[in-house]
Amino acid sequence: MSDILIVIDYQHDFVDGVLGSKEAQQLYLPLKRLVESYIADKKNIIFTVDTHDGSKYADTQEGRKLPIKHCIKDSNGWQLYGDFKVLADNNRGYVHLAEKKTFGSLDLAKSVKSACGGAPNEIILAGVVTDICVIANAVLLKTAFSEATIKVAGNLCAGTTPEMHEKALAVMTSLQIEVVKQ
Repeated sequence: MSDILIVIDYQHDFVDGVLGSKEAQQLYLPLKRLVESYIADKKNIIFTVDTHDGSKYADTQEGRKLPIKHCIKDSNGWQLYGDFKVLADNNRGYVHLAEKKTFGSLDLAKSVKSACGGAPNEIILAGVVTDICVIANAVLLKTAFSEATIKVAGNLCAGTTPEMHEKALAVMTSLQIEVVKQ
């Protein structure tokens, strides 16, 4: 088991909302089992939460290139999917939320250090979207913790398409990020 599990953007808009997919929906039960195993072992978990301001989104570079409003703060689409909000709320000692305004979060490494009490030996990521936010955060974490083992649970991620998912996993492998099955 890794020092910390990071679940990337498993929110309604990316699962069953405006940017959702059947692949993302199929992750729910196996991802929930993994999260519950970390909770049972009192291991750290960070849920990243893609967060946009609805009144300013169209004026951002992301909004101009992806003109689909999503993950507007406090909207239903912004909420964690399924039971993850309840699991996070009930286990605040070691389950953390990290809002992010763009694909990758420069603050995520600080959140990891804080949760782990220092640099971790091993991090595992899962979630959506493999070819955007998962890869961006995996690369940032590999940069921040160059000697840590960074893993991505390839079977617990979904991309914009199945083809882009596979391409992103291949790129991560070339960057010495281990793609594993959970």
